[in-house]
Amino acid sequence: MAVVGVLAGAAVGLAASPGLAATGRVVIGSPAGPNAILVNPAAGCHDINGTFPPGTTVRNQTDATIVVYTGGFCTGFPSIALPPGDSTVFSPGSIRVLS
Repeated sequence: MAVVGVLAGAAVGLAASPGLAATGRVVIGSPAGPNAILVNPAAGCHDINGTFPPGTTVRNQTDATIVVYTGGFCTGFPSIALPPGDSTVFSPGSIRVLS
């Protein structure tokens, strides 16, 4: 299981603990296309390399609820909870995957 971030054409993978990951992916994109994709993200906070601009779409294509924050390290206000299959237009800085 891995978390994969795609920013400016670079890909990074991080190992996740078995049994503590959501199945599916979280897609974060601007009108130009996906800027970040978290695949089978582990439960907990995922910093997504800074704050994306307003108008960024966050799609929860996992089997877990996620909470989207404006700041890094799951801080900032307001935050939005997205159940599986839901999406929002937001300015995300980090995402928490609930187990």
